[in-house]
Amino acid sequence: MASPPRTQKPDPLGAGLRLLARPNVLAGLSSALLAVLFSVLFSVNSQAQTSQTPPLPRTQITRLEQACNFLAAEKPTDFVLENACARHLETIGQMLRHSTWRDECERNILPGLENLGSYYEQTPGSSEIGVDKLLFLPLGRGHFLIALACSQGAYNTDYLVFTYEDRPHPAQPKLLWFPEIQYSGNHVRLHYTARLTLRDFDARTHSLYHYAKYLGNGSGGNYAEYVIDAKTFMPRLKVWISKADTDHQGNYQFKRGQRPHAKGWQAYPHPAQGKLGAIDQRSKQPFSTHPKIESLPDVPE
Repeated sequence: MASPPRTQKPDPLGAGLRLLARPNVLAGLSSALLAVLFSVLFSVNSQAQTSQTPPLPRTQITRLEQACNFLAAEKPTDFVLENACARHLETIGQMLRHSTWRDECERNILPGLENLGSYYEQTPGSSEIGVDKLLFLPLGRGHFLIALACSQGAYNTDYLVFTYEDRPHPAQPKLLWFPEIQYSGNHVRLHYTARLTLRDFDARTHSLYHYAKYLGNGSGGNYAEYVIDAKTFMPRLKVWISKADTDHQGNYQFKRGQRPHAKGWQAYPHPAQGKLGAIDQRSKQPFSTHPKIESLPDVPE
């Protein structure tokens, strides 16, 4: 009796080797493998470039022609903070020129924020803008205040103060409003102002010092100290001292650590430190808890 024919077991490995032995198949497969390899390498390289650790926020910004300007970059990760800072200043300039502050601030004081490159080309190697007209005041961890000169008189230079976060995509700039005390006789009331006669800044305590002189000899004016919250940017009024009469007595010239204390100067401390006086009771909370942060109108496209 004849035995049934034997069935051949499948040999996938041998079949694959025989298929690869064909010249046209091997060439096509090699091209495909190379294409896949180059694709993987390109993807890894791109991810390595885009996943690089972002630059650390800066602790100080002084030489603006390099630290806060539009700079050409070969890689996406180059100069991200410098360019972002320049965009932030450009936005502030555009916002001011499309708001009521356009008329409030003298145009000869405002620097050319819309085109920082041209501005620096006009003053090569100069940091004049970073000395008087535009100051970056550090609060730590990449948080800054930007003090921008608004108007200038014989005795005082008034500043507008904006927020800034030193990162590749900084938050929209905000304008700070500062509480101040206005009084007439025994009536005292809370008021807010965005114009600060900035005399000094203490980076250690995050304190802003305001002193507006009514007369050159300092016999009248108002003095204030504000402490800025480094996280929220909120200002807190620490002390307000003022003298309405310019009688050429009790003269005071600003010096950090020395407050006006001569006869005629009246101090209004924080309520926790003493009696505040006849503060307008329409403000139901202590004046030091009423800071404001404002967004200026959107810039038209």
